[in-house]
Amino acid sequence: MKNKMLGMAGILGSTTYLLTIIVFAELKPGYSHFWNTVSELNARGEAHAIAINACYSISAILVMLFSFAFILKKDVFAKLSGVFIFLCFSGLIYMNWFTPMDPWQGVRTTRDVVHNNFITGLVITFLVSQIFAILYLLKGKIQRVLLTASILFSASLIFGLVSLWANINKSEVINISERGWILAFLIWIIILGCQISRNDKSAVI
Repeated sequence: MKNKMLGMAGILGSTTYLLTIIVFAELKPGYSHFWNTVSELNARGEAHAIAINACYSISAILVMLFSFAFILKKDVFAKLSGVFIFLCFSGLIYMNWFTPMDPWQGVRTTRDVVHNNFITGLVITFLVSQIFAILYLLKGKIQRVLLTASILFSASLIFGLVSLWANINKSEVINISERGWILAFLIWIIILGCQISRNDKSAVI
């Protein structure tokens, strides 16, 4: 029952995060998923920033609960993976409330550097959690889960590197690349959440 609840927390948290982006993007006039960054939705001074931050916080707390499905395991790689997931999403809550994007002086100004660097740190933290999770999954017997996890980690890494390059070079490619790693992260959590909630006896998780 405990695993099922923690697994469901991960699924609900990831789904809530994705729905928050979709819903509030529709509420922002002229917003484009191709030309605008996700951070612009809850930028400083935006009309729906508080509501978006609240939704993000709820989704992040749910994923933080999910991380305990790994933290509470005896395996050191599982524990480390869970800890880094917890750190990533607790950092996400802090970033949204206290270091949001500030577009009013122009996109990616000096104030935005702090925000963008914070995002880079969160991406690295989550990538590290994925590495530890894969090391843990290598001990399991369900190869499809390991294969899917490895593919999603590769996608996260590629999109993360492109996003970092775009941030340094102030390229609009960042708008697409960040959506790539966000989706890879959320799908990763949903898949592991589904596996944990099933409590498959043949799986290491």
